[in-house]
This record gives sequence, structure tokens and C-alpha cells, in this order.
Amino acid sequence: MLLRAVLFVVLVAVAMGVGPAPLTARARDWPPSPVAQGAFNPDAAAAGMDLAQLQAAEAALRAGLPHVHSLVVLRRGVPAWESYYGGYRAGSRHRVLSVTKSVLAVLAGAAADRGLLNVDAPLAELLPDMFPPEGDRSLTTRHLLMLRSGLDWQEDHPLGRTMRAALSDVFAPLRRPQRAAPGSEWRYSSGDYQLVSAVLARATGSDTRRFADAVLFQPLGIHNWRWQTDRRGIALGGIGLALTPRDMAQFGHLVLAGGGSVTTPGWLAQITTPQPGLEPQPGRPGYGYGWWLALLNGQPAYYAAGFGGQLIVLVPGLELVVVMTGDETVSVAAHEVNGGRSLSFIENSILPAARP
Repeated sequence: MLLRAVLFVVLVAVAMGVGPAPLTARARDWPPSPVAQGAFNPDAAAAGMDLAQLQAAEAALRAGLPHVHSLVVLRRGVPAWESYYGGYRAGSRHRVLSVTKSVLAVLAGAAADRGLLNVDAPLAELLPDMFPPEGDRSLTTRHLLMLRSGLDWQEDHPLGRTMRAALSDVFAPLRRPQRAAPGSEWRYSSGDYQLVSAVLARATGSDTRRFADAVLFQPLGIHNWRWQTDRRGIALGGIGLALTPRDMAQFGHLVLAGGGSVTTPGWLAQITTPQPGLEPQPGRPGYGYGWWLALLNGQPAYYAAGFGGQLIVLVPGLELVVVMTGDETVSVAAHEVNGGRSLSFIENSILPAARP
């Protein structure tokens, strides 16, 4: 049974009908985001956003979304809005939880593009010393990225018993029984992405954190980050990353712009293409590799989502990146409500502020 903690992404993608096309690079070159250059001076007019509408949106957020800790908006790489709540500031790192999966999906592409990782190679070959003798030898990294490992992982609250076990050992999911053949069944599993991190560390001959710093964070000018590890020092692939909202926006801009020097438009197209049977439908988003897909206010959108309202929403047709962070200490029930409210807020209050 799919974890209730992630059901908000299934229940709250409103107004969805025809699935969005996969994300690809824009026809023209995008300017580098000012975030990467250490400058962040929001200017709604310069970004092509309606300031009065953004001000009204922020007032609505203060009145109706008490769980929100930050709101950052970029358009065409230009900062349009930035605000913080509950004692958080621009330099405050925030645990992004399952947004980590979206970052890891991009990093897997970076490793594949550099010839370091074959995502279709069996895990039994990539992790020979850790792969159990009874394991299904057809299991690949691509299956993990698609959340189709078939491993019997029981997702729960980020601080629940199953997650605590994986926090101490990223290989714990690999020792779970095989409930279905790899590739045959989609099942939300932070355990799958824990294993992606282990594969990435082995494939790069380094560790996920060092690889991420070299190919992603340093090129983007991201320095204020942390990545939690297990007892072996392997980065937690399901929930372990912490970033500032500005840096979340910078990462979103990179993906929206086609991958820059980090990965290729071809890989981004793969991870933002809905899997068969997981195309966006009314009341249910689609899923690629670590990214959710939806229509928001009639616009194709792609988003990274973490427990408690951590969001990076990309709207290619508007050249728009919207970041929100939120209270991760809430109950599962509150999380489901808050996640829906955050996405609805972006759809109904932020997207309409984008000028033609």
C-alpha cells in the first residue's frame, strides 16, 4: 500500500488531463542564473512578473499557509520574489527530504553521461559484495530510478521505523524480499533511492557527496549544503540532502535550462517522461525518474516534492521556477493537506503573475 505520506502528490495535482511532454532544453541559450553568481536581488518587473499579484500572493500565503518556511520565484533565471517565515532566512539550510531523489536522478545522468555508470547493468554486477545470493539478478539502477525494484519496502514517515533502519544502512532495502519482478510494479520507495546512492558511490569510485560537489554544486556556486550519511558514510539517497531555498531554485533553473555542463537534455527528457501507466490524470500526477509531472493552470509542470511541503516546481512554458519549503515535523495527515495547499497556491497565485 502506497505510503500516505506521499499521497498528497497523487491527490492534489489539480486540473490535470493530457500529460505534459518531457522536459527538454529551450531552443535558445538561457542566461546563467544570478544565484550562481552570488547575486540575488528580486525584481519582479525584470523577471516579467506582476509585482502586485506577487504581493497579493504573499499576503494570501501568510494568511492561509502557516506551514510554509520560504517562497522563492525565478523567471528566465531572474529572481522575481523571495520571502521567509518562522525564523528562517535566506542562508538557512532546509532538509528537503524526498527532493533528494530528484537531485539524485540528475546525478545518475551525470555519471552515465561521463561513462561512469550504466543504468541498465545488473546491480549484482555493480554491487557484487553487497548483493544477496537470493536477489533477483535482473534488477538494475534504472529500475531503482523508476521506483520499480519490486523489493518489499514499506514506506513510512521520514522518522519512522523503516526509514530509521535505512538511515543506518543504505543497503538495508536490498535485503528485503522480492515482492515482484523488477520493472513490473511501481511502488513509492525511498529504499530504491538509498540504493541509487550506493550504486553512484561505487560507480564513481568516490562517494555521492563528493561527486555531487564536483559536478553539480560547485559549478552552480552552491556551497551551503549538507548530505546525511549512513554508518558507512554513504549519502542517503531517499531523504538526506539539505539546501537553502535559493540553491534549490538554482538547481531548478539548471534542470529547466537543459542541464548545462552537469547532464544532457536527453537524460532530462528521460527522467521527465511519464512512465507507462503513470501518465498524469485528473487527480493524479505522473512520475518519471524522481520527478512528478502535472498540469498546473493549464501549463505542463515538473516538480520535486519532499515531505512537509518541500517543492521545486518547474514550468517550462513560462520559464518559471518556484521553490517552497515547509514544516517537516507535521503529521502525515497534516502533510497531505499542506502539500495540496502549496501546489494549489503555486497554481492559482504564482503562475497567473507571469506576464506574457
